[in-house]
Amino acid sequence: MLSIKFGEVIITNPESANAITHAGTFNGIDVYSTALLSLVFSQVRVARVESLDGIEIHPDTIVYDIGGVYNPEKNRYDHRDSRANGWRYMTKRKTFGLLLKQFGEEVLIHMRLDKKYIKDVYESVEHYLVEAIDRDEVHSEHRHRNAMNASSEIYDFNPVENDSDFSDKAFLNAVQHAEIVLRNTIRNAIGVATGPDAIEKEIEKSHNGILAPEFFYPLQWEVHSGSRNPKRDEIYFIVYPYVTGDWWVDTTRTAWDKHMEFPKEWEGKRGDDFAEITGVADATSCDSMGLHCRAKTRAGAMRLAELAIEANNK
Repeated sequence: MLSIKFGEVIITNPESANAITHAGTFNGIDVYSTALLSLVFSQVRVARVESLDGIEIHPDTIVYDIGGVYNPEKNRYDHRDSRANGWRYMTKRKTFGLLLKQFGEEVLIHMRLDKKYIKDVYESVEHYLVEAIDRDEVHSEHRHRNAMNASSEIYDFNPVENDSDFSDKAFLNAVQHAEIVLRNTIRNAIGVATGPDAIEKEIEKSHNGILAPEFFYPLQWEVHSGSRNPKRDEIYFIVYPYVTGDWWVDTTRTAWDKHMEFPKEWEGKRGDDFAEITGVADATSCDSMGLHCRAKTRAGAMRLAELAIEANNK
């Protein structure tokens, strides 16, 4: 997986800032915009001000969600300007969306993502996260009237009555949270975009009815509906490392007339009982519905798949 590195975010005065936004109550738009800028700059020195009046702004300073001007050539990004008329997925772009439009491709190129995936990753991030922030921002002040959403989650970082967590500190806490969400959104978008090509290579390498990549991916769906490789119909079981640190064996749904299942006597077995019935020392469990089995090692999982194929061929 490509490295997704965020720069440091600090609060400063306008004279030292390379980014300026509004002070006071914050929401998903200014917070996620700041998180995005921390992917652009190694350090975001953000000034949060009540007004731009009387402030001498350096031409390279990015001014966002304040000032009422949208002019990317002058580094001004405020969706309240009528010229900021970008619509996407039936939602008007707010400042976060405008900044992603300006810097998104640059960020992905900087991550050294293959250019053929950039469009898909960009659109996935925009649709999944940016649209949610842009759509729900206007409802954040009424957050307790509706179910929580991406914007109200950020809004709740604001200080409340008798709260010692002052606004700037709370803002930085919210930005850190947004960075985690943004990182996960980008990471998952990259996985979805690059996964099919990676799986195609694994399908081509598969043999004896077993697909055995050494990385985790939602493989069953991809093998069933994503691949056009004729070898996919020769794959009956998938062996792969799971996020829990052990190895899983799944059945596939690639060809119903050739579909194989785990032996019925395996279903619901766990621990020593499962290891004894299979003869695989590190086998740990089989799902009660016979959808997947688990082992501590790749070798153990491979052996379970081989035994299942042997049982189906009897």
